[in-house]
Amino acid sequence: MRNLKSVLNSLTLTLLATLLATPALLAQETVYSLEDCIRMATESNELLKAEELKVDVAKAKRGEVGVNFFPKVSLGAVYSHIEEPLQPIDWDHALLGLGQYLPEMIKDKTAIDLGNTRVGTVSFVQPIFMGGKIFNGYKMASSAVDLAGIMVETKERELELSVEDTYWQVVSLSGKLELATKLTALLDEAVENVDLAVKEGVATEADALSIRVKQSDANQLRLKVENGLSLSKMLLAQKCGIELESHYRLADEVTIDGARDEVSQTPILLSDQEIASGIAARPEVRALETADKIFAAKERVELADALPKLVLLGGYTTINPNLFAGMQDEYGGSWHVALGLQIPLTDIYTGITKRKGAAAEREIKQRQLTDAREKINLQIHQLLLTNQEAYKQLSAARLNLSSADETLRRAQLGYKEGVIPLLGLTEAQTSWSAAYDQYIDAAIALKSSESKIRHYVPTARFVK
Repeated sequence: MRNLKSVLNSLTLTLLATLLATPALLAQETVYSLEDCIRMATESNELLKAEELKVDVAKAKRGEVGVNFFPKVSLGAVYSHIEEPLQPIDWDHALLGLGQYLPEMIKDKTAIDLGNTRVGTVSFVQPIFMGGKIFNGYKMASSAVDLAGIMVETKERELELSVEDTYWQVVSLSGKLELATKLTALLDEAVENVDLAVKEGVATEADALSIRVKQSDANQLRLKVENGLSLSKMLLAQKCGIELESHYRLADEVTIDGARDEVSQTPILLSDQEIASGIAARPEVRALETADKIFAAKERVELADALPKLVLLGGYTTINPNLFAGMQDEYGGSWHVALGLQIPLTDIYTGITKRKGAAAEREIKQRQLTDAREKINLQIHQLLLTNQEAYKQLSAARLNLSSADETLRRAQLGYKEGVIPLLGLTEAQTSWSAAYDQYIDAAIALKSSESKIRHYVPTARFVK
């Protein structure tokens, strides 16, 4: 019969003992901490990179809108060819039908030859007052850049939470695999002992069958845990952007059973101010606040359709033949400046109606913001309750460990002295394994709850 003390020491060290025993194997493995996994996932996630590109798109859109503050300058050029010269005077009508007797030389003097006409222009349009449409449009574009950045942060947080959940799942299954291996070893030894007892006539075939059933159940459990661990490690590898079949360990696997010293000894407590700051810092809240700014600016943009608009126009035009010098074959030009005023009449109603629609949309976002704050406040309180419950479960699990250890020790001693049957010993071993399994679940639940609370409220602290 395996000595209880050696079994417990082996379980306490778990993978640490394996590390020391197999340095050649571990030399090929990489150890990743939770921070390493989050960093690799953030650097390799394609969807996150796509969100970052959306920030660039929003910045380009802001630059496009910002151009409207400046004058629009354009160049223009026209060339035309007219076969016949223009004759602005009808000489037959002017001379009462005697125009045919007028010399052609005189008629040619009054003709305008536009056979080859070249026109070049430089013009500009400078908005002076557009009802606030340009200014508020730029505010909308700037807020859209902020919103795109917040969405990147949202994706980062979602990715981090997903990686953390998978990370702790791998840690949990790793500890359970070690525990299942220990239980299987104990039951294998129990089967050998019961077979020997049956031969000696101190145990029945029913006892042997009962223990073999427990052995089979333990083997099946270990197989399920092995498969679950392999799949979970593959999932974590996929999220971190490393090879699915790569060999690696997690830093917390070594200390899974030593969590009674590493896991917080007290639950987390948050003040109302910390909860309020945590709510304000949430990307969902900041995204809705930014959306409110966008719709506030949109109200003014829609109202601009009902307001007058004033622009400054100007430019320089040059033409050949020179209209400013008797149609001579040379270039001549002139500057021009103008003010343009547009006062909408029928569009006033349209602009006011659009503004009402934008105001309603803004109110929708404000109501969503209020609802989001309430839900996040509830979520944080639920996380705190979950953390407190996990702490209580871990405390109870620690007590169960001591009871399970003592029960197994007495069962082993009783079996050696012949006062407890082998079946009773296997039941004590199964209960001992269940107690450690419960402890692992409680420790991981507490770790996970602490991680989520610190994720949502970075200023979270422990009760002292």
